[in-house]
Amino acid sequence: MTTHPPAPRRAIAALIAAIAIVGANSLSLTAIAIVVAADFAGADAADVMAANAAYGAGVAIAALLLARQADRIGLKRALIWALAALAATLGASAAAPSLALLATAQAAAGLAA
Repeated sequence: MTTHPPAPRRAIAALIAAIAIVGANSLSLTAIAIVVAADFAGADAADVMAANAAYGAGVAIAALLLARQADRIGLKRALIWALAALAATLGASAAAPSLALLATAQAAAGLAA
């Protein structure tokens, strides 16, 4: 049986924080969908949740297509780039002036996650 050295505590804490951020984004919009929909003319909570589904689609696509890239460039670099992209796309989601741009930003956030 092969034993591996214990992972540094900071690395584990960073990974847990990253997972929490990804999970929080997928759940947080659900709780405020009605309030968010009020900001977009003619939109309802179902429309906002469709935009939120774009996040899930982005996560699935990233898992299938981008995992190899992370291995190629190195996991530390990939995590730094992903967190920067996630911060930018979540900011874009918060500032989205239309439902279409919200959905686009959410899809991009999913790819970053």
